[in-house]
Amino acid sequence: MCRYADHIASMFGPEPGKRKGYCGHEEIELALVKLARATGENKYMELAKYFIDQRGQQPHYFDEEARARGADPKAYHFKTYEYNQSHKPVREQDKVVGHAVRAMYLYSGMADIATEYGDDTLKVALERLWDDLTTKSLYVTGGLGPSAHNEGFTSDYDLPNETAYAETCASVGLVFWASRMLGMGRTRATPI
Repeated sequence: MCRYADHIASMFGPEPGKRKGYCGHEEIELALVKLARATGENKYMELAKYFIDQRGQQPHYFDEEARARGADPKAYHFKTYEYNQSHKPVREQDKVVGHAVRAMYLYSGMADIATEYGDDTLKVALERLWDDLTTKSLYVTGGLGPSAHNEGFTSDYDLPNETAYAETCASVGLVFWASRMLGMGRTRATPI
């Protein structure tokens, strides 16, 4: 794992000559945080933080990447950057959107970084996203992501019974995120 993480770190980052982007499938952030905690090597934590901080920034990384390979950014395979939660910087996001598993992994990674760095701006964004999920997009069973089309979220309160996609992996990701949210504690007073 360290060799792979070191390879990724040699490609991405704020330093000159490196890509100013992030992976399309949010998952590496969780692995980098675990690796940093296991090895004590802060460079892995910094890279996870970098990926979180870069997601959704302009110019959009996937547009730049498409242009670099001679492709039209408008021909993006998933048609919307909401699919992988890169439509806005993470601190500005207020709705759970896109692919449900990717979303849960991203929010778990954000919670790890918020905890490690004491980042209240991430905590506030996570609380908004948590409130949106739990009040508008979560089945009573813990299932989430009603659509097989995008394996994820659609519109508020779209919770069909018979056609629910509600992939198990998304619910497992929700457990990851919920555990981290519990560990962070609330940053604002909760009404009684």
